[in-house]
Order: sequence, then structure tokens, then C-alpha cells
Amino acid sequence: MKRYLSGIIIVLMIITMIPSYVIATVEDDITGHWAEETITKWKQKGLMTGYLDGTFKPDNNITKAEFISIINRIYGYYEKADKNYRDIKDEDWYYKETIIAKANKYMDWYKKEELKPNEEITRQEVHAILATIQQQEATEQPEEKMTRAEVVTMLDRIVGELINISGIYGPEKEEKVIEGNLTINTEGVILKNTIINGNLILAAGIKQGDITLENVTVKGKTIVNGGGENSLTLKNCSLHELIVFKQDGKIRIVSIDSEIGKTILLNGGKLQGDFKLITIIDKGENKELNNIELKGKIEHIIVESQVDIKISEGTKIKKIEVNNNSIGTKIDIQKSSVIEEMIFYAPTEVTGKGKIKKISIKSKGVKVEQKEATDESYTEEIPDVPHYTPDQNPPTGYSVMIDQSEIIPSNMTALSFTFSGAEIGAIYNYTIFDDSGADIKGSGTIETASDQITGIDVSGLNDGTLTLEIYLTDIAGNSGNKVTATVKKNVNPPCGYDVNINQSHINNDNKNQLSFTFAGAEINDIYYYSIDDKNDGTLSITGSGPITVLNQTLSGIDVSSLDDGLLILTVYLVDSSGNQGSNIIKTVKKDTIIPNGYDININQNNINNNQKEMDFTFDTAELGTIYNYIISSNGGGENIIGSGTITLDSQQITGIDVSGLNDGILTLTVTLTDEAGNEGINVTKTIEKDTMKPSNYGININEDYINISNQTIMSFTISKAEVGTVYNYSIDDTDVDTPAVTNSGNVTLPNETISGIDVSSLNDDNLTLTVYLSDTVGNQGEDVIDSVSKDTIEPSGYSVSIDQSTIDSYYNTPLSFKINGGDIGGTFNYTITSDGGGNEVSGNGNITTDVEQITGIDVSSLNDGVLTLSVIIIDEASNKGTASINTVSKINSQPNLMVTECDITGINGTYTFNGIKCDLHGFNVEEQNRESYIKGDYLIIWAYYEGYGWAWEIQKQDDIIYYNINTNPSNSIRPPIDGWVYIVTDNVDNDMRVIEN
Repeated sequence: MKRYLSGIIIVLMIITMIPSYVIATVEDDITGHWAEETITKWKQKGLMTGYLDGTFKPDNNITKAEFISIINRIYGYYEKADKNYRDIKDEDWYYKETIIAKANKYMDWYKKEELKPNEEITRQEVHAILATIQQQEATEQPEEKMTRAEVVTMLDRIVGELINISGIYGPEKEEKVIEGNLTINTEGVILKNTIINGNLILAAGIKQGDITLENVTVKGKTIVNGGGENSLTLKNCSLHELIVFKQDGKIRIVSIDSEIGKTILLNGGKLQGDFKLITIIDKGENKELNNIELKGKIEHIIVESQVDIKISEGTKIKKIEVNNNSIGTKIDIQKSSVIEEMIFYAPTEVTGKGKIKKISIKSKGVKVEQKEATDESYTEEIPDVPHYTPDQNPPTGYSVMIDQSEIIPSNMTALSFTFSGAEIGAIYNYTIFDDSGADIKGSGTIETASDQITGIDVSGLNDGTLTLEIYLTDIAGNSGNKVTATVKKNVNPPCGYDVNINQSHINNDNKNQLSFTFAGAEINDIYYYSIDDKNDGTLSITGSGPITVLNQTLSGIDVSSLDDGLLILTVYLVDSSGNQGSNIIKTVKKDTIIPNGYDININQNNINNNQKEMDFTFDTAELGTIYNYIISSNGGGENIIGSGTITLDSQQITGIDVSGLNDGILTLTVTLTDEAGNEGINVTKTIEKDTMKPSNYGININEDYINISNQTIMSFTISKAEVGTVYNYSIDDTDVDTPAVTNSGNVTLPNETISGIDVSSLNDDNLTLTVYLSDTVGNQGEDVIDSVSKDTIEPSGYSVSIDQSTIDSYYNTPLSFKINGGDIGGTFNYTITSDGGGNEVSGNGNITTDVEQITGIDVSSLNDGVLTLSVIIIDEASNKGTASINTVSKINSQPNLMVTECDITGINGTYTFNGIKCDLHGFNVEEQNRESYIKGDYLIIWAYYEGYGWAWEIQKQDDIIYYNINTNPSNSIRPPIDGWVYIVTDNVDNDMRVIEN
């Protein structure tokens, strides 16, 4: 079954495991608590336990050790440091968890040698840990303690959804959206078609395994802490920011048809494919594991620390910048690779057969092999920065002395040594080893010539001669000779050792396989042990032998002859000189009686739409035992498993989700396991599952809008409905105070139409129709939704105005009008009639502005008289407004002039004006006072309109001459003059007419 597990499930299960005294279910102390909902939902699923008194104690504070244990399990951290915190003992239950924390960097901010694991953790400390994991800047937080409820709630939010089981996740076709974070802490996961609005964390629990992302979008950060050398494959993905920090630097990321906005490498790794911006900020301490290999097509690389970079064959890079903090960086550009531009701000060595097109050197100590080897390269030198060959002289003249004359039990965790003549700024690397070859390593930076290095724990090395071997490396990378010093270690008698019984209980299964493990034992010492019960009548189990490894395990010890009850293990060591160490005493409970006599009953008659709420009840269950159940189906699907603690002999297990199992006969198998691990017999019950709910149907509202005319007869159609099912519908507006309109009925046709629905009680609003079908066994189909806008308010408040004061039929004046206050988005219809008769003029259009202008309306088909304009606005819901009216008069202003024959005497010749031939005979123009008026054989033709006159044109017999005559009537001869004959225009259509006064 493919599913996501909420991070809260795992967190709560972990919390119940730490410490072991928390074994009962949660009861009354969560009722009314602010975190009640989070705690209760998992209590109902049997995933939460509390204390023996039946409480959860949500307001109890949590310790550092408990919180670290939760973090390790959630994110899957597993690598261990060379040594633990100073105040952690081998027998402490959290020993493994704290040494993992120290190795995996999220505790780097904690600089103290002692952890104080049982101290209650503060909000500031929790924030520092989580900020490191999330690759965020830690901000100042209150120093107050954090409760169990607060931790559960915070981790549920930060972890988000959690994938901790290998498999394929995500839908096949559509996309799943995750609003928060997603954490993957196991290998073998394929994530498909998913949008993550928060962060994606590929946790350390992936180890060296593989992860594949296909069509995944991450809008936050993608943080890579786990994976191997063939691990992370990105196919058609979109990542906003990719941050890579793998503890051992062995990680390979392949980008295939993916878009990655920004990539930050915090240690070594291999990147292959297309990348936009890669920033290298190497935080790894072991430089041998921090090599970087790049292959593909990369736009920009910024190097911010000293690293070794291999650019594989065929790689194309637009720009590489090596910044100030990258002194000693080495870049190998292999053949057929092309770098468009390289800029150096720090001493760098570049080798290989690849091509560099442009180089900018802004630092001393840059060596580029391609400058001589590739003629095609173009080098731009910075004239004021001379080049030089890096310092090739290694550090010399230094020595070292161990400060202790002998290593004894009181100082074996605090060995120190002092330099003499050390080169300031150089890096020291030391190894302390014993005669067996076991060693301790460390490094740092020389601050003074006589630096003292303190606090080195050599308790893990054997007695005998300890050899300190050390060398210095200067900033140019030159390593000096090794210098040595020795000291004798003699820890006598054997001490500092411990043992731990590896079984939490001795039960019927392991009663002949008891084992225990030494911690801190001295090689070649002899161990002696005895195991006994409290019955004096049974013989003790005894044994002895040599210590051959530091953490030796003795296994296969048969204690079946001892009575059930408390077993006591006593162990001591004797060294080669016969010195006997102290007795170490440990106990373990033996119980070999298996649970029996219990039964179960499934509480449902069948499983249908209740498939997420299956439950069953125990009969005569043993209190305090752990139940484990598995549910399978003969129809297939992934089995459902669960577990919890029995607190009632008739305990009911509720809320079991069997939706991942296919329909068929479900088989429930339950066992009880007591505190000692004895497992009872399988109890089995069956039940039938049938969840084929109605599907593939759809709905469609038949109206485009709900308006005043159809609000009582709304209808909709169900398509592809299963005949015989029952439909249920609800129609509602967004006002919570308005009751929804609901009803139901039987489906009789595959395309069932439900009509005559009265929605007049609902507000004008966007109405939402929700419909589902239920079959005869109660399986309810999915809600299908359609919506429609309701608007029953008729358009109002608008008016119309005709732009013309009169319409002149003589000039065929077009009519125009304005609509004021119309509903934008609606439409208008208009009609224009005349009380003088004629053909009605009509039209329509869209309202796009508050004042809509309609122009160019031809009303020539209407007779003169009073024209009446009527406009109606119809809104988007088809509601019609009331007609708005406006009127205008239509008249004829034709000039009252008589058109005469074109026979003009006085000048001989024939003139044609606009198709009219005029015979002119011997007409002389009287000489005038103004120079612009010409006497002689010319004819002055006048245009005359509304009492103003001007010379329009002056014509001669053979040609036309144009003059610009002053149009002011006082400066020209103002026609008409009795006896003159004129050719005029009407100033509207410029038709030429021959007229006389």
C-alpha cells in the first residue's frame, strides 16, 4: 500500500519508547488540553501510550537525551563519533543516541564536553538543533523548557509527512499537493507527481541507498543528508534550492530534464546534468572525502572554500568564480570540456586538457595549465597584480612534547601535548596509536608557535607505549616532516569497564541464548562471570575466558535451568599480572510463560464505506501485554499492521483504516506478547469487505445564471449515474446563516434530470451544488460540485441622453446618444421611432464603461417629427431593466433658394459644375477697390451659407485660379446682389448649384 505517514505517528511512538517506564494508555489528563486533538487522534488508533498511572503528562518537560533520541529516529541518523560526551556512560540507555548526535553535526553548536543528558532541554536548544537540520539560520529563542506536548506539536509541523517505508509514492497521473514539509528517511523510495509547498528533506536514514524523484516540484528547500554514490535521480523536477550535505561526502545527484534554481554543496559529491547556479561552501573536516565531480551543462559556479574539483569530459560551463576563501583550490578540467570564463580571487591550480575561453586573474598564486597548452584560450591579466609561484617550502624546525610523564586512570581522558617552533597558521594533523595499531586522530590550526593541544581521550587505547605522530601543513599545502613523542600507559588494576546484558528480558525464545557485552575491557585480561537466580537450590551458570576485543560479546549462554524471576549477572576482570577489577553487577527479568486464553471479535458485520473505521474487541486479554495485529485480504493489497498495549481485558481497538486492502474476505490475525517478549498463539477472525462505491458520475447545472425569472425552477442533470442508487444534493450560498436547499431521490435513468428546484430563499451569490450517490449497501460516492451565479436584481439607475438638439433630415444628420450608469458587462437594446411615421430603427451592444457612447445611427428611414429613443439594459444574469426614454425633433433645413438655368450672359463659353453645363456670354465683373478682386474676363463664384459670404473660387474661361479671399463679410462684397447669378454649395455635401437671388 502506497501511503504517507504523518510525522506525528512516529514521533509519538518514539516518545512512548523513551524511557521504558512509559507503558500505559493516555487517559484524563489530556481532556481540555490545547494539544488534545493531536494526542487523541493517535490514542484512538492505539499508537500512543502514557505512564503506568494512565496519564500522558503532556505538560512534563522533555530531556536532552529523549529529544536527541527522537531526532535520530525521525531522520535516521546512524553514523557514530569516535567518542561520546564526557559525562555519558556505556551503560546509559542513551549512550548510542548521544554518540550518533555528536557525529552527525546537528549538535555542532554545542561546544561543551559534557552534555548533561538528563537536563531538560530548552526552546533555544531545540531551535538550534532543528535549524541545523533544516539548513536555516538559528535565531534567538527563550531559554524556557519544552513540554512533551510542545515537542510533539512542533515536530509534527517540521517533519510534515514522513516516508519511512521503501516503495512508490504519489499518483500516477494527477499531482498530489503537500502544503507543508515532506521527510524521507529510508532508501528505495520513488516519489512521483508531487508538489511540495514546504521543504523536502532527504534524511540520513537513506544511508547509501537510492532515491528517485519524478515530476516533483519543491517550492522550499531540498536538503540532502542521505544517499550513496548512485543515489539521487531527478527526472523532470523543479527545485527552488538544493542543499547537499552528506556526512561522508559520497553522494551522486543526477538531474534529467530538471530545473534547479540554486545548488549549495556543503561537502563533497558528484553532480551530473543541467544546473543553473552551484555554490561550493565545503564544511567537511576530512578533505579526502570532500572531492567534487561535475558533469553536464552548468551556467555558473562559485567556489567559496578550498576544494578539489574534477570537471568531467564533455562538460560545458559558462562561468567559474574562485573567491577569496578558496586558497589552494584545485580544478582539473578534462578533455572536450569548455569553460567560457574563469575568474580567480585566490591562489588556485588548474590542470587538464579542457578549454578555457577567457581568464581573469585577480590574485597571486594562480597557475593555469591551459594558458600554455590551449592556443584558443584568451587570457585577460590584471596588470597591477603580479603572479608568483606558490610557496613550496614545507614547515620545518618544529617539535612536540607530550605533557604527561605517564598515562594513568586519572589523566587518560585528558592527554595533552605542546608544540615548539610551530608555524603560525599551519594545520596540524596528529595520530596517537598504541602497540596494536589502534589510533586516535585529530587536527586543528596553529595559533601560536608553542600551542598546547589538550583534552585528548586515549582511554580506548591499550596499555603500553603510546606514540604521538604529528606533522604540519602550511597554507600553500606544503606538508612538513612527521615528528613523534611517546608516553607509557599503565592502567592497573583493570578498571573503567562495564557490561550490559543484551536482552531486555529472558523469555521462552531466548532462554538458552543470553548474551552480554563488555565496554572498556582491557585486551588480554581474563573475564569471570556467574549468573544466578534467587533460589538457593539451583546451580549458578558460570564461565571465563580472555578479552580479545575491547567491546567483546559473550553469547549463547543457556539459563533455562534457572527459575523465572530476577537473574543476577556478576562479572569481573583479572589482568595479566593477576590484578582483579571490581565486580560489575547487572540484572535481567526471566519470564518464560506465554500469554494464553484470549480471543477477539470484529465489531462490524461487513466493511464498506466504514473501511477507515474498522475495530475489534479483545476477550480475556492479559493486562500489560503488547498486541500485534495483521489484516490481509484474499483480494490483494498491502497488509495492515498495528500494535499497542493492553490496558483492559476487553480492550477495543478502533479507527483501523483498511482502505488499502482490496475487496474480498479480510483475515484479522492477533497475537499478544508479554513484557518478557513471550508471544502467544495466533487468534484469527474474518469479515467480508465490499467498498465499490458509485463513481464516474458527473453533474451539470442546466442554467447559465439564476435570475428573477428562473429562481424557482432551477434544474441539474446527473450524467453516468448508476440506476438504483440514491442521489443527495445540497445547494448553498456563502452566507452561513442561510439554510441550504437540500433533497434526495432515486436514480431511475443514467442521465437523470432533477428540476423545479426553488432557490429563491438563497442570497444572490455564487451558488454551489454538491451531489453524491449512495448505493444499496451504504457505499457513498464522492462529492461532485458545480456552481452557478444567482442575480435577481434588475438593472436600474441608468439613463439615456441624445447628443443632438435636433436632427436635420436635409443634411441627413446621424443620431448618437449616451447611456449613463449602465451595468458594466451587461448589454443594451434600443429602438427609435417617429411620431411622423417611418421604419423603426433598432440596435444593441455591450456596456463597457459607466458612460457608454453610441454613435452613427442612421435615422433617415424615419419621417420628420419627434423621435423617441427607448433603451433597455440587460445584466449578465439576463435580468431586464426598465426602459429609459429620451426624445429629439427631426426637421428639414434645406435653403430656400431657386435653382435656375445655367445660362449666364456676358462671357462667352461653357462651364460645367458638378455635371451641369452653363453657357456664359460676355459677362464683365465690375472693378472693385480690393486688390484681390480681379477685373476683366473673370467670373467670381460665391459660396453663401447662413449669412456669411466668401469667394469660393474664381474661374476663367480656359482654367481655374484659386484665391484665398478674406472671409470677413465686412471686408468683402456680401452677396446676394440683385441681378447677379451665383453658383453656391450648401456647406453640407458641397453640391454645386446654379441659383439666383
